[in-house]
Formats: sequence, structure tokens, C-alpha cells
Amino acid sequence: MSYGDSDLDPFGPFSGPGPELELDLPTPAPKVPDRKPPPAGGQPAREPSGKQRRPPPDVDDGAIPRRALELAEHGDAPALWSEITYAVGVVLRMRALRRKLPLLERVRDASKVDLDKSTLDLGRALHGERAHPRAQELGTPLRVANARYRLAGQGQAELDQARAEAEATTREQERLIKQNAESARPAGLRARELSAQIVVFQQDFEAASEAIQSATTELAALEKSKTPDPNRRIELQAMCTNRRVEADAAVSEIDARTPELKEAEARVLQLEKASEEAEATIAEARALVAEIKSRIDGDGAEAQAAFERALVDLADEAVRLRLDYAITPTAARRARLHFDTYVAHQRELEMHELALTLSHRGAVSRGLIMLVLLSALFFAGFVYTLVG
Repeated sequence: MSYGDSDLDPFGPFSGPGPELELDLPTPAPKVPDRKPPPAGGQPAREPSGKQRRPPPDVDDGAIPRRALELAEHGDAPALWSEITYAVGVVLRMRALRRKLPLLERVRDASKVDLDKSTLDLGRALHGERAHPRAQELGTPLRVANARYRLAGQGQAELDQARAEAEATTREQERLIKQNAESARPAGLRARELSAQIVVFQQDFEAASEAIQSATTELAALEKSKTPDPNRRIELQAMCTNRRVEADAAVSEIDARTPELKEAEARVLQLEKASEEAEATIAEARALVAEIKSRIDGDGAEAQAAFERALVDLADEAVRLRLDYAITPTAARRARLHFDTYVAHQRELEMHELALTLSHRGAVSRGLIMLVLLSALFFAGFVYTLVG
């Protein structure tokens, strides 16, 4: 988030009329370096205790914040005989500082996320109070935010309208489907009843036809017999006549019910087809909403991002003009808190990084060289003792 005082200026826009905030940090709240010129004559500044701390010779005294010196813990340049101890202490302290850097970076990054969110929330609050008497003093950033707001809202309005139309279509088609189902129920019941009756008459017709076929076959055999039985002939002929009457009656019953059955089946089929068309209409309405949503999600995401950028610019302008507390005091205080927290964590990280560069490098180099030489001499003496 781009603030006008990202260089941690203590007199930046967030130092406006809001109340002073104290931060509960793991380490003492870092102080912003004194921007005043060093004392006349180039004399180093003195600590409150009155004890003068001499900085490393390769760093300008006026540019070293006290917090960095406290973290470095290197003190004055050591005497020659203690440079080994000093070098070891510097190496161990730098290692400890480097191990802490990742944690400080994570804390700083988390506070930056909170700061960005609170800044965006401040912009939303300011835009929500655009009818405030002093809101017009925000000028161009407010006009840009209003324009971006309208553009971002157009897609949502179109999507809302499409959803409303789809819901209305769905309700109407579901009503038709329900009505068709209610109409198809009696027609389906009548069709199943007629089908069952036709099956019974079809069975009667088939039974009569089989009886006629059997009697006809027996009559033919009887005619070929050398001694035909007249009584049996009469009996078979009467049976054929009766069975034909039964078969004709079954056919008549089937013919009487077939048109009504076809009509009932056609009615059921018509209603089922209408219901399928209604379901297809519902699916098309939903697909249209999904298509509009997909398009708006693409275009709307860019419009929403532009609107959020405009809100951030609006928040920055309000902070710069010191209008944030006048228009939205609650959001302004929250943004100030997150800004101060981010500044504190960023400053602490910078102090650790600066502390890594603070040491009497000549003394460290000489101490390490002497340590290596002493180690080599000790090793050589140990080997000589073993060989001797």
C-alpha cells in the first residue's frame, strides 16, 4: 500500500489529530531516528546516562540509531589483547541477529497485510460517507472512486436482473410441470386400465381361436374317417360356432377400447413432452445466468480491483488532507493503529539489519586471524607432542 510516509516519517499523514497509541511489542517500541543534524563540531551524541558510546570507525555517528547500537552490543573498540574474545562475541551476536530476521520479516509482512486491509476499509468507510459535508474536499479521488463504483455495480445489477428473470421463469415452468403431472395422472390411470382390459379380451380371443383351430382340425380328421361319427361332427360344428361368437365379441371389445386407449396414451405423451420442454427452458435460464456470471466475473473482477485501488487512493488523500478523522474517526483510528504497528515492525527489522553491519571490522578481522593462528599453533604443538 503506497502511503506518503512510507519512509517512516513520524510527522507523516497518520500522525494527525488521532489519539496517541502505545504498542505492546515483544521488544521496546523502536524510535524513529533523529532527523536533526549532528551536533556542531561533529561530536557524537551522548546517551541519557552520560556515558559516551564510540561507534565503529567505518560508520557515521550521526546516522546510527540507538536501537541498532543496542542490538549490535559491540561496544567500544577492544584492546589488542582482547580482540579474539571481541571477534568471537561479534560472530555469535551476528548469528543470533540473522536467525531472528526471518521471524521479523514474517511479522512485518503480516502487519503489512493488516495495514492494506485497514486502508481499504478506511477507503470504503470514506466512500460510504460521501454525503458528509467535508467529503467534497477529497476532490478527484472521490470522483474517481464514485465512477469506479458505478462501473463495478453495473455488472452486478445485470447479474441480479438475470437471476431475477431466471427465478421467475423457473417458477412459471415448475408450475407448468406440476400442472402437467396432475393432468397426466388420470389419463395415465385410464390408459393402464384400458390396457389391462384389452389384454383380458386379447386372451379371450386367443383362447377362442385356439379352440376353433382345434375343432376344425378334428372335423377334418373326422371327414377322412371311413366311419365318421355324426354326433361328434355336430358337436364340433357347434363348438366352432360358439367360439367364433366369443372371438368376435372379444374383437369388438378390443376395437371399442382401442381409440380411447390411444387418446389417453397420446394425452400422457403430450403432457410428458410439455414437461420436458419446461425443464429445458429452466436449464436454458440457468445456463444464461451462469454465462452472464462468468462474463461479469471476468470483467467485474477487473472493475472491482480498479474500484479497490480507487478506494486506497481515496484513503491516502483523506490521510494527506487530515480528513479521515473528521469523516470516519473509527476507521481512521483502526488504520492508524495498523500503520503504527507496521512501522514499528518495519523499523525493528531495519534496526536488526543495520545492527549486522555495526562492528569494529578491523578488530574482528585481527581477532579471527589471531584465533586461527593460535589454533594452528595449538594443533602443531599437539602433533609435535604425539610424534615426539
